[in-house]
Amino acid sequence: MLAKENWHPGVLGIVASKIVHETGKPTIILNIDSETGEAKGSGRSIKAFNLFKHCNDVRGLFRHFGGHHMAAGMTLPIENISVLHEALNEAAKAIQETTDFYEEIEIEEECAIADISLEAIKEIDSLKPFGTENPRPAFLFSNVHPVESRAIGVDHAHLKLKVSQEDSLLDIIAFNYGGKAEALKSDSSVSVVGTLEINEWNGNKKPQLQLMDLDFQEAVILDKRTSELKKSDFSIKHATYVFFNKKNYAKYSKYVTKESQVILIGNIKDAEDLKLNTSSVLVDCPDSLELLKYTLEGNKEYELYCIFYANENNYLLGMPSREQFTKLYKFLAKHKSIDLKEKGALLSKYLNFDKSILKFIIRVFLEAGFVTIEDGLLNINAEVKKMDVADTQVYKQRKEKIKVEELLIYSSFNELTKLLKSLNQIPIEQ
Repeated sequence: MLAKENWHPGVLGIVASKIVHETGKPTIILNIDSETGEAKGSGRSIKAFNLFKHCNDVRGLFRHFGGHHMAAGMTLPIENISVLHEALNEAAKAIQETTDFYEEIEIEEECAIADISLEAIKEIDSLKPFGTENPRPAFLFSNVHPVESRAIGVDHAHLKLKVSQEDSLLDIIAFNYGGKAEALKSDSSVSVVGTLEINEWNGNKKPQLQLMDLDFQEAVILDKRTSELKKSDFSIKHATYVFFNKKNYAKYSKYVTKESQVILIGNIKDAEDLKLNTSSVLVDCPDSLELLKYTLEGNKEYELYCIFYANENNYLLGMPSREQFTKLYKFLAKHKSIDLKEKGALLSKYLNFDKSILKFIIRVFLEAGFVTIEDGLLNINAEVKKMDVADTQVYKQRKEKIKVEELLIYSSFNELTKLLKSLNQIPIEQ
């Protein structure tokens, strides 16, 4: 329920319908008139929620009220808005306990594109007038393939689509589906539901489907890999942005559009608990393929935008050689109490090590017990047990990160697609 001053009363019902479409929730939009002390507006609903009945149950809150199952118009005192909102929410909660609370599309029949003709649509039109008690029939077309896809309109909010099935083509117009244009350019299979109409342009008449809903039949993977994150990477609406790195999450999550959500996956439990109901954007690289597998598992119905930003570039730097480990150890054996904060950069330059490689070797030595750091001073540990550096967790973790970056960042798109689908347990079409 949304209420505000100076909203144009002529568009409130249209706006309510769009919000129902976006959220699946019954919606009431009200314009507040502070001079009269009244709020006036419109509501739209879903089949599971009889808007007229539940508003009628609290009819005393309204000065004027009328409507039916799916829509209502109303005028009420401003002070009653919150009371009405609470009453309708309580009614919705009671319904949710016994039924699925979402908007349903009643499909008249599944068709093949080849079956659609101008004559067939004219026969459907003979059933007019269409309305709440006599809705325009909706038809399902399964496993069709996008041929052309482009966002249209001033703000690219809408979609113009052409799909094929065997040798037949069908034009589709989809209002408020402009955000799907890019995903529908992939070589994917989709099912579409909508109402049939005749589109006339320059004297030519063609069958056209006005889309009500679509469903991707397989994972749609979009290649957005980059070596530098930009604000524009976070502009996708109605998506879930998935971060694996805390620093990236802290730095970039503020750029995510308010219509989207942000998730930080820090461990396997976080990944197992993730249940996506939107498109998802994998912003950075996970530390392991196992973490990515649990993140993707069971979340296969939506578009997957793959950025896979890596701020360390482990793959390009590789693993230090045994000679580098030996070189640093010998240096530390001869030089005591090295101040890493003051001398770290000089040490890196002297040994001709990349700074991140130097830090990594020191972390390995710390885990192995070869060195100690106290008050920022690095020293060799005189009493140390023999240990292979390759057995340390730090070493193994870097090795896994290199493997992850190689597979996710430096693979071809075809290789990446196969990997992600295998991790997500999705059959790969040959």
